[in-house]
Amino acid sequence: MGKSMSRVLKGKKQIWLTLIVVVLAFAMALVIILSTCREYETIPLQEHWGVTFDSTEGTDFTDISLEDILFSKAEVKDTIYLRTVLPKNTLVQPQLSLHVSHCAVDVYLDGQCIYTYGDEIYQKGGLLGCGYFFVPLPENFEGKVLSIRLRTVKESKFNYLEETCIISAQDALKRLATDNFLSTMISIFLVIMGMIELGSISLLIRAKKPIRTMISIAAFSFLMAFWMSCCDKTIQFLIRDYGKIAFIEYVTMYFLPVGVISIVYDFFAQSLHKKLARVFEAWFLLLACAVVVMQILNICNMSECAWIFRVSLIAAIVLGVAFLVAERNVSRTLEEKVEINGLIVFLIFVFLETLRYCFKKNYNFATIGNQSLLPIGVLVWICAMLARFVIAMYRSFVSHMRHELLMKIAYTDALTAISNRTKCEEVLQDYDKNKRPIFLINMDLNGFKAVNDTYGHSEGDQLLCVFANILQEVFGNIATVGRMGGDEFIVIMDASMEACAEEFLHKLTQKVNEHNENEQHPYLLQFAYGYATNEGNEAATPWDVYKEADEKMYDCKRKQKMKRLKEG
Repeated sequence: MGKSMSRVLKGKKQIWLTLIVVVLAFAMALVIILSTCREYETIPLQEHWGVTFDSTEGTDFTDISLEDILFSKAEVKDTIYLRTVLPKNTLVQPQLSLHVSHCAVDVYLDGQCIYTYGDEIYQKGGLLGCGYFFVPLPENFEGKVLSIRLRTVKESKFNYLEETCIISAQDALKRLATDNFLSTMISIFLVIMGMIELGSISLLIRAKKPIRTMISIAAFSFLMAFWMSCCDKTIQFLIRDYGKIAFIEYVTMYFLPVGVISIVYDFFAQSLHKKLARVFEAWFLLLACAVVVMQILNICNMSECAWIFRVSLIAAIVLGVAFLVAERNVSRTLEEKVEINGLIVFLIFVFLETLRYCFKKNYNFATIGNQSLLPIGVLVWICAMLARFVIAMYRSFVSHMRHELLMKIAYTDALTAISNRTKCEEVLQDYDKNKRPIFLINMDLNGFKAVNDTYGHSEGDQLLCVFANILQEVFGNIATVGRMGGDEFIVIMDASMEACAEEFLHKLTQKVNEHNENEQHPYLLQFAYGYATNEGNEAATPWDVYKEADEKMYDCKRKQKMKRLKEG
């Protein structure tokens, strides 16, 4: 019954922590989006277009909105002509902002070509790029006819032109950055995380520790960062070649599942799950290498194999989520379960994003929108990993503190709060093991038994504590101060401190005398001492030195007693 209740409580804690992670991720995303939300002045160009499909009969449109045009009806190697009359200009340094994928683009103003992209690549059948095309326009464009020619290929199937407008040159890239600020921040964080993992790999190699997990996380971090920056086109800040952007996007997309599966593999305990994970990992690696080679050899474009990738991805996600749910119930720590839950949420978002893309690309679902779901999924997983790290650090801190507390209890004298006999003997063993010369001072209180017998043990205990405090004040910074038992104390230090012994003993005597003068007790705090060292005598062990110091202490005690008798 008790174990069952404990499992229920752990399950509730796991669920609550996962919910907190998910809510935190959504809250962070919302705050980032709202804080960077900014409206830039644009001149929209969504309405009043004339459209002609060169190879498709009955597809001439006049005075139509871009959102209503079924671009999906375009044939492979089709040419689409778009025409509109430009409205009044209100901008400085206006630019046409056009977002298209895998098309050769030609832009004309009153019949004069003002921009062209991809003609040579189109003729050779190469990989045409995708991204935001910014075409400078003259400021006196009002009333002029804007014509756009799009030459499509097989992979350029799309439903509508996204976000076509005129925007000021100084705002074009700013808008691109602010509209994708969340994914940009996540990409930057992933790059930093990948660099940290790479640094950790070098340390693990030196320590001869396994590095596969670190390599997987680093690979995933870099691949996801570059893929996200290609998808939201913020990589255009670094790369202006649209073909290279498309190449990087597809390469990272094809290799990403390899990194994810390699990470997921570590959470699997069952043999069947591990084997299937390896099969999918090998399949995605083979597919990625094959499409890259075929692209380089110009056998076919990488985008043509994307349907194989997406079908495989959906299958891998379904099995991966099912396996992780099953593995989550295996005996695991709380932080591992939280990260598994975060990984499950991430895979679900990848699944939804894949479906969103497929529906948007193959059906006229303009209402689906352009905002990718993936950054939210990545953010949830990152938060889950951070939660695991925080929980692990907390456990480590608590464990360390508990260990320190137990060590303190084990090595501290309960009455005087200085080192006990066990600690002192361990210090002596350390000196002996490392063959370090040692200097010891043994001390014993005079008349302690009489104080106990006359005034009670509580008074005797107080006397021990007072002397221990004085010892700690005088020697605490340079030596180990301990109580060996009863009223016997010891000071352990390096042999090099022998020259200062008399100075410190004089200071100790002064402190004791000050106490006796300030405290009005019917008895005096008095002590005897003896010190010894094995400096110059390597054969003498710390215990030999202790014995010698003890003999000297008792000799001092006898001399002090005789002196008191003579004076009395």
